[in-house]
Amino acid sequence: MERNIKAYTSIVLGILFCGSVLIGYIPIPEYAIELTCISNSFIGILLLLTGINVLRKMLLTPIPVMTYLFFDYIVGICRGTFVYGIFEADETGFTAIFLIMCGVYISLLMIAAVTQYINQKIRKIIFVRH
Repeated sequence: MERNIKAYTSIVLGILFCGSVLIGYIPIPEYAIELTCISNSFIGILLLLTGINVLRKMLLTPIPVMTYLFFDYIVGICRGTFVYGIFEADETGFTAIFLIMCGVYISLLMIAAVTQYINQKIRKIIFVRH
C-alpha cells in the first residue's frame, strides 16, 4: 500500500512539474531555453517515469492509443487535416490537443482500472470454487 502511495505521489508531482512548465512557457516560448524550464521538464518526466515504473501495467495501458493520437497530430499538422476529420487542424492548437490527449488518457486509465478490478473479482470467485 505504501508503495502505491509513493507511486501516485510521484506521478502527481510529475504532472504538476510538467504542467507548470507548459503553462508558464507556452505563452512565451523564447524563454523555453532557460535552465529552469529544462530542469523542471526533466524532473517532471523523471517523476512520471518513476511512478509508472513502480505501478507497471495499468498506467502503461493507454500508451499505444496516445502514441497514435500524437502521430495523428503530427500528420494533421503536415497535411492540414487529421485522419478522421474530427477536429480542424488549423483551428486546433497544441494546448487543445494536449488537453484532449490528457482526457483520452484519463478515460482509458479509468477503463483499465475498472477492467482490472473486475478481473480480480472474477479470479477470486473462480479460485474459491476450486
